Amino acid sequence: MLSVVAVAVAALILTVTHPGQTIFRSPIEAAQTTQSPLQTTETPLNTKQTTALQLLLHANPPVIRTHISIPLHNAHPSFVTFAGPSTGKTVVLIHGFPETGLLSWSSQILFLGQNGYNVIVPDLRGFNGSYHADTPVSDYNYINAALDIKLLLEAFVPRVGHDSGALTTWVLVRDNPELFACVVQLAGVHDLAYMDLMLFSPWKFIKHSWYIICIRTFGSIFSLAERFLAANNFEMLVNVAFGTSIPGAYSVEDIEEYKDIWKKPFFLTSMKFQLAWYRYTAPFSHSLKLFNRGKSEIPSFIPVTLVWGAKDPYFPVEHLNSLILQRINHTKTIMYENNTHWLQREIPDEINRVLDEAFSKAFSFPSTMDN
Repeated sequence: MLSVVAVAVAALILTVTHPGQTIFRSPIEAAQTTQSPLQTTETPLNTKQTTALQLLLHANPPVIRTHISIPLHNAHPSFVTFAGPSTGKTVVLIHGFPETGLLSWSSQILFLGQNGYNVIVPDLRGFNGSYHADTPVSDYNYINAALDIKLLLEAFVPRVGHDSGALTTWVLVRDNPELFACVVQLAGVHDLAYMDLMLFSPWKFIKHSWYIICIRTFGSIFSLAERFLAANNFEMLVNVAFGTSIPGAYSVEDIEEYKDIWKKPFFLTSMKFQLAWYRYTAPFSHSLKLFNRGKSEIPSFIPVTLVWGAKDPYFPVEHLNSLILQRINHTKTIMYENNTHWLQREIPDEINRVLDEAFSKAFSFPSTMDN
């Protein structure tokens, strides 16, 4: 949404034999997801009983196994929620800006956890307390987030052996294709396709992504972007983000919960780390490597599903989707004509069905919705 990086990261789903929005190809056994060489600290879920979380937090039998703080890439602390049976196939859910893993994916965590998946839901660096005051702002970007998740997967699924929201996901898939069985992206962006959009359709880019230009330029002066979004108890951020969703996608309780999260520990600190994703410029060597890979960047054995809301205000979805298809031709596209950017909140049951279908095919077992 507000940021290409944030949106992309938030929207992408990996199905892995273990964590996430990505499905790993190697079979994973339950015990391995709980034996980690990393130092972990169990933390309480300091959250209100919002409408979106009530069914998840009060599920019987319980769905959430634990909520812990884990030092990941460069010892950066990240909060991670584990749900469902540890013996299940692992799915990693990656959120986007300005959300958190638990609040963004609450309906999907409940559904997947109750249907036997081992669900891993990280809060990306810079979000919901997953930051450290001594960490340079430049460290908050999608490339380091990919390294965080890669380390998370290696630590909790050691048998995978190799190295882990949309930009973060594409980095993971390109560098570690052997880990993935499939990729599902919700209203997310592909980095090379987005560069194509900026270079060859600049007016489309400016029309939909003007806010990125503002954040990266004058918005960085005296933290103007941070102060603007935090104005009037974050009402500006609520309007710019969730105000674009269809009515009912976010309850009053949900909004108040997000406001409380954004305030901690201090709004300029919280917003600074989150907006750093938008202000990040990838090294030239990284961009050159991507361009050299061209259309063959994602192996054909990894099925890719792109899910869009036709009324998404942050992307020219049809044009951007066509640019992605030019680079990844083994892709399935699903378009919801009456929905916006916040698909997993607007139509949670339908998104659960899409994920179940994609994951079931990738893991080669019957869909749970067919039972």
